This record gives sequence, structure tokens and C-alpha cells, in this order.
Amino acid sequence: MYCGNCGNKLNEGDRFCKNCGFDNKPNEKKDEVKDEVTPSNNQTPTPVNNNVQKDETPVLGIIALVSTFLFWPAGLILGIVAIVKGKENKGNRILGIVSTVLSTLSFLLFIIIFSVVISTFDTIKNDIDRYEDKYDDVIDKYDNYDEDEYLTDIEKVMRGRWTCEVTNGTNNYTFNFKEDNDFEASNGIDNITGNYYAYEDYSDKNKAKVYMYYDDDDNYTSTKAEFKRITDRKATITLEDQILNCTK
Repeated sequence: MYCGNCGNKLNEGDRFCKNCGFDNKPNEKKDEVKDEVTPSNNQTPTPVNNNVQKDETPVLGIIALVSTFLFWPAGLILGIVAIVKGKENKGNRILGIVSTVLSTLSFLLFIIIFSVVISTFDTIKNDIDRYEDKYDDVIDKYDNYDEDEYLTDIEKVMRGRWTCEVTNGTNNYTFNFKEDNDFEASNGIDNITGNYYAYEDYSDKNKAKVYMYYDDDDNYTSTKAEFKRITDRKATITLEDQILNCTK
């Protein structure tokens, strides 16, 4: 192989002549990395993503939230629907979650209040039943009430009709102490009817303080007397300043 410029002999593989420096392989080029530059006036348009979310008003979410405060079951249902529809509108999803949470809390609060009301109702009902039982017991005792059972000995002796003579006097009296604390009294001139109450004298079981209440010329008045047993059929009644000797 010889140089194409000076004719000097070249070795196999030599590209440049050692004598004149001539390039004997002009068609061979160095490996170069070319940067591919797209002309600015011929740029490819950026593809448009048709899935970009639109900025829409979350109507469903708003309705769900309002329904939560008006009627929580509707708010719960609409909240779940808003969450499902949230793929298309992020606002619906957020408001749907809020509505669902609030509706769930409302449901729990409803359960608590309902349980308290039921418990309170049962308590009140039990109290009413208990008081009704006590009332029935009182009525039964009243129906079966035996007045004589609670009388003192002196009150039992007093029961009945007494004929009395006034000491150092001429007028005689009659007293009739009846059941149910009714009494009749007469001195031959006046007849009196009313109620009486006798209380045993704790210092002497044979004595009783007697309070008699009656109408006197349309005026309600009272008289205090003392009953003293001598025997079961003899007694003295002290009425104001008079001492009456009485027999049954």
C-alpha cells in the first residue's frame, strides 16, 4: 500500500503517510454521537389527559352533609353514595366521609339516649308499681281497720251511754260516747252533738282527757272535760267547774 500523495510505502493499517502526513482514508470518520435536536418550530404537542378532574361543586356531598343534621339515616346513605362518587369529584368524597362519620356518631348517640330513656322508663314504672302496692296495702288495712283494737282501756270504758247527776245541782246530764268518735250530750234543755277525742292521762290510767267539738248556735266551739273511772259502770266527769257522778 502506497501514499496517494508522495508514493511512499505504507504499512498495513496506516491511515496517515509518515513521509508527508497525507490522509489516505478521507471517507472514514470518527464515531460521533449526534444529539438529536427537534426543531422548535416542529415540536410535537403535549398529549392532553382527558382524565384530569374538573373543578365541580360537590353537590352530592353538600346534600349528604345537610341531611346528616336533619335526618342522620339519610345523611349516612347519601354519605356512602358520595364516597363512591368521589372518584369523579374529590369534594364529594371528602364531604361524604364527613357525613358518614357524623351520621355514625349520631346513630351511637341515639342508641345511648334510647337506652337511657328505656332504663329511666323502667325505673319509673317500677317505682309506680311499688307505690301502687303500698297504696293497696294501706287500703287493705283501712278496709280491715278495727278501731277497738287501738283503743286504750279507759277509752273502751267510756264507750256507751252515761246518766250523770250534778253535785250540788239539780240538772242531770246524759252522755253517749259512740263509735267513730261521735257523741251526744243533753242536760234536759240543750241537746249537743259533735265529735270527741279522748287521750289517756299517763299519770293515771283510770283518767282520760276528753275534748268535745260541736256547733253552738252556728259557731263551732269546743269543751274540755275529764273522765275518771271508778268502776267499769261508774265514773265521774268533770265539765268545766261541775263534777258529774255518772253511771252506765
